[in-house]
Amino acid sequence: MRRTAPLLIGSLLAAGCGGGIEVGGKLPACAAHPATRITRPASLPGEFPLPKGTILTKVKQKFDRVNLRGRFRGDVKHARGFFQQRLPERGFLLDGGDSGPDFAEESFVGNGVRGFVKLHRYEACDGVVRMLVTIKP
Repeated sequence: MRRTAPLLIGSLLAAGCGGGIEVGGKLPACAAHPATRITRPASLPGEFPLPKGTILTKVKQKFDRVNLRGRFRGDVKHARGFFQQRLPERGFLLDGGDSGPDFAEESFVGNGVRGFVKLHRYEACDGVVRMLVTIKP
């Protein structure tokens, strides 16, 4: 019995229980086929983390800012946790944030840019998060 306890705990952590990050992966059909799909723009630093399976849908340059929209599988709470963990791991400092039941945002600075990521529940499809990343040099 003593040998199975560590294996069970490790399995639970790997499955996303106990505080793991539960975002990314294959999108459900209701969100997987946007009208427009773009590749990762050069204006988004390579160090900026995106959940696995993220679909980027729009990029727009406005003045000195770049706005990037996309969506990925997950919920707002865990998506915020993803960015709170991964941004510092990739050299970005968190600079404040806010959250509610269906939204969250985090400001960041690092790797030559400053910006924020806003997360909202994707109303058209359960289990999907809409993302807006705004960055400026």
